[in-house]
Amino acid sequence: MKEQIVIDENGYVVDNSVLVDDKGNYQDFEMKDNYISLDIPYNLFDFIKPRWNGSQWVETASEEEKEKLFPKQEQQPSKEEILEQQLLQTQAALAEMQANILLQSQGGTV
Repeated sequence: MKEQIVIDENGYVVDNSVLVDDKGNYQDFEMKDNYISLDIPYNLFDFIKPRWNGSQWVETASEEEKEKLFPKQEQQPSKEEILEQQLLQTQAALAEMQANILLQSQGGTV
């Protein structure tokens, strides 16, 4: 027994795991006239929507299909960026406190 992949006449995968005995009989699979069986490529799972073009596997998934499966995630800020933001917020709070103290010392109200 060996495992093969079955594609249609357009090169699209019909079944990615079909068992074939030494006599070429397909186990639990109805092989149609327009189907072709091939050895499973080592990189088949690198593709979302693989298609055999007669000489190699190519990706046919659209950008929209790719983004649906793998949505882009917002990049998380680095530790340095977080610390920089915290420093700026602390400096702004300190400047506001200093301004309030100065205002109070001159007889103003906060």
